Order: sequence, then C-alpha cells, then structure tokens
Amino acid sequence: MANNYINLTEKPFLRRAKLTFALMDGSTVVIDSDGTRGTLRMGFTVHKSINGNPNSSTFTIYNLSKKTRDSLNQNFSGVQLEVAWETSTLHVIYIGQTLSCITTREGADYVTRITAVTNIKNQSLTPIAKTYGEGMPLKSVLKDVAGRFQDVKIDDNKIKVDGSINYGGFTTAGLAKDCLDNLANLYGFNWSIQDGVFQAVPDTFTGFANATVVSYKNGTLFSVTPILMTSMQLISGITVNALLIPTVFPGDVINVESEVNSQLDGAWYVHTIESSGDLCTNEWRMTIQCFKNNFESPVGSP
Repeated sequence: MANNYINLTEKPFLRRAKLTFALMDGSTVVIDSDGTRGTLRMGFTVHKSINGNPNSSTFTIYNLSKKTRDSLNQNFSGVQLEVAWETSTLHVIYIGQTLSCITTREGADYVTRITAVTNIKNQSLTPIAKTYGEGMPLKSVLKDVAGRFQDVKIDDNKIKVDGSINYGGFTTAGLAKDCLDNLANLYGFNWSIQDGVFQAVPDTFTGFANATVVSYKNGTLFSVTPILMTSMQLISGITVNALLIPTVFPGDVINVESEVNSQLDGAWYVHTIESSGDLCTNEWRMTIQCFKNNFESPVGSP
C-alpha cells in the first residue's frame, strides 16, 4: 500500500500561494510556493473594500535571484495572487498593478517588498461623456460605464441593483470613476472592482441565504469584537478575526457563530477585508469589518 502521509518537517503548513507578474516588457514571472525548502518564502497583506477607491497591498518575497529582482522593477506591471489549502483549488484573491519594488538585505536574506494597488489606471485614466435617458435600467447604465474600464469583466450576477434613471435623465462628463460615485450616491449602492470583476451591491442588502459560515465550530473564527459608536456605546458593526477564506469578498454576507460573544451572532454585511499570510509562519488569517445592511440602525448595545 502506498504511503501517502505528508512529512510536516518538510511541509509544516498545508497551504500554497501563487504570485504571477505580467511585466510591462511582455514577460511573465511566476512564484509558486508551499513553504517547503525547495520553494521561496512568500508573504502578503491584501486590502479590499466595498467602495471603488484603489486599495494598496504588499507582497514580500525572500531570496529572489538578482535577475528576477531587476525584472520586477517595472511599475504598473500586472500582479495576481492565488491562494489555497493543499487539497483545494487555487482562488484568486488579488489582481492589481505594481507601484514599487524595493529589496533590502536583512541578515542572510534578500527581502523584496512589492507594493501594488487595484485599478489605478482605470480610476485615473478612463473618461466618459454621455447622457442616460429617463427610465433606462440602472443596471444597464452601470454595465455601460464599467464596460469602459480596461481589462474589467462584467458579470450580471455581480450587479445586484434594481431601478431606473429618474426623471430628467442623468448626464455625466469626466472620469468614469466619478460617474459611478455620483450614481452610487443618487441610487444607494456601493461599487468596486473585485479581482478584475465589476461589482455593485445595494446599501440595503437582503441576500443572506448563501452566507459563508464563519464559526468557532468549524475552526474558521478566531474572535469577534463589536464596533461601538456614540457615547451610548451602541454596536454599529463587528470586527471578525478569522482563518483566511479566499472565497469571501467585500459585498458578501457572512454568518458569524461565536462561542464567547453570542450577541454578535448572525448575518453581517462585509465592508472591508485585510487578508495576510506567510508560507513559512502561522500567519494565514483575515480581518473583516462588517455592518448590518450598510450602516442601518445600530443592532444593540454591549
């Protein structure tokens, strides 16, 4: 019978990450690591938000060759991060463009830190000048505006807004980002580009049926604490510290089950996510800020 055990001395953590760079000169650099001695050590801190503002993230790679370090010094190169557990399929959790690549000597290691940002070109360079008539479906308007962004996919299932353009129509001239911001303020939704896919979700969201369970029972929940507001210390939201779940995105709903703070249990609307990991340490977690239906009335007091 074959011996299928995994030597944890050689492979201390059952996870992997794949970092792909599409360089400005047309070449590609791929770093695939699972923490074993034969692969490079890699770490990351990825920020995501429900709104359309660019989010900055950082990738740390140890002991790259000088040739590879030099090749990565091309700002605005594309970067994609995929992560997974050992036995599961890789999931994309970040797509963006590089802003800087700096290498320092730290003891025996050459440590390369790469700062990247999401959608910076689309945010600052995509123009629009158009009038949308009264009664035009809002979803069609969003698809038309977002379709002007370069390398951004439009998925009907990710545009969860209804309604139509109000009396008098809507006229815009300037950046597509500003157009979307104005529409979001007028019609009550949040928009963003999540890993290359345009997303629009309403301020008041009721799609709780497919919520991801984050629970002490399945080992995904580390802790949950309330976000307090006003002198009355009312609970406006929660901060969740959890195991890294690559399929959770801003705009999703999670169902929290806490052993300690059961008053915080239930369905929560994800606003921001910070995912961090290191293939050679215990770091493999996410910090999620959530609110009930996007800042609706506070849910109670502690």
